[in-house]
Amino acid sequence: MYNTAAMDKNISPELTIGQVAKRTDLTPKAIRLYEARGLLGPARRTAGGYRTYSQRDIAVLHFIHRAKNLGLRLEEIKQIIDLESNGTQPCHKVLQLVGTHIRDIDRAIMELRLLRKTLVQVRDAATASDRRGESAVVCRIIEGALDGRKQELGSVYTSKKAR
Repeated sequence: MYNTAAMDKNISPELTIGQVAKRTDLTPKAIRLYEARGLLGPARRTAGGYRTYSQRDIAVLHFIHRAKNLGLRLEEIKQIIDLESNGTQPCHKVLQLVGTHIRDIDRAIMELRLLRKTLVQVRDAATASDRRGESAVVCRIIEGALDGRKQELGSVYTSKKAR
């Protein structure tokens, strides 16, 4: 899962958090967070108390970075890392997580389409009212649109609150 062979052979075996941050495009704060959340093992310390990291740590951080870019949450990434650390192939879990994220994206797309439809209707109604010379229409339209949208999306709002 971690491509340690692809790491630069000229890098010293132990790097400071600043060096690792530059090589992984992460901040030192993010690296400390991943360590605190158990995604990365505890860093070794120098005699002066500075954190040091190995090539394997860098590979794990690259994996975390890629997984986050795919939309996985830290707790999901930790599940994958834990499975791999225990000798289990995490592919089934990854497929399950990706499937869940696809469903979440589909739901968000549906909500955005409904929002777009509502906004077009509000805009068109406001434009027509403006042409008729009516004033203060926008507030009533927005209030009415929001009431209708809540009814249209009632099941979506309910399912989000249940999570």
